[in-house]
Amino acid sequence: MLGIVDVHCHVLPKMDDGSSSMEETIHMIKTAYHDGVRTIVATPHYHPGRGYDKQDHLVKGLQEVQELIAANYTDLRIYVGNEVFYHDSIVENLNNKQCLTINGTDYVLVEFHPSHSFEHIYKGVTRILQGGYIPIIAHVERYIPLQKNITYVRKLLEIGCLIQLNAGSVVGEVNYKTKWFCKKLLKKGWVHFVATDAHKQTGSRTMKFDKCVKYIEKKFGSEYATQLLITNPQMMLLGMDI
Repeated sequence: MLGIVDVHCHVLPKMDDGSSSMEETIHMIKTAYHDGVRTIVATPHYHPGRGYDKQDHLVKGLQEVQELIAANYTDLRIYVGNEVFYHDSIVENLNNKQCLTINGTDYVLVEFHPSHSFEHIYKGVTRILQGGYIPIIAHVERYIPLQKNITYVRKLLEIGCLIQLNAGSVVGEVNYKTKWFCKKLLKKGWVHFVATDAHKQTGSRTMKFDKCVKYIEKKFGSEYATQLLITNPQMMLLGMDI
């Protein structure tokens, strides 16, 4: 599939626990491009408790990767945001640009700890919504309470949250239970984005999409695959309603 938008990856070098060097970043981009990716959203972690919060470092890393792309991949684009670990000051930090929305829009990629209660997740995304932002819940398949009770996902959708799955989880690279949960969400139409959440060139989370694209097209149709991987991401980057 040509024109994929990867809305969640850690491709900027030496920013967090993602790419460890520009050389690894080059390999990651090459992999993504080969699989049809033409737009990348770099989403380095913002986690105050771990020190992932230096935006000047982010800007420098983004500029370096933009120069690399301009010199080697003229039809590839890269944008930036943060994968923000939920914390009580999230709205204040978004307002003052200490952490970033996706491409300057109102969309926020937000993550929680896998063991956080549904009540904590619900309260957190409600606070984000009340602050005027639209939460995209990162790798929703990781959250134990949602795995145990899928109706919780519906409750999050009802208040305006958007849902992102990891490509590796969709095809069973984590475990069968996670794949089954992803399949149920996809079948119900409760997913808006599928992204790599790539951290490295090798391992369980790389920038490969081929297996995931084939799986979604086979099980749910090419139109749905296009919606998840191209149409919805493009609308999000433009700040349009999904």
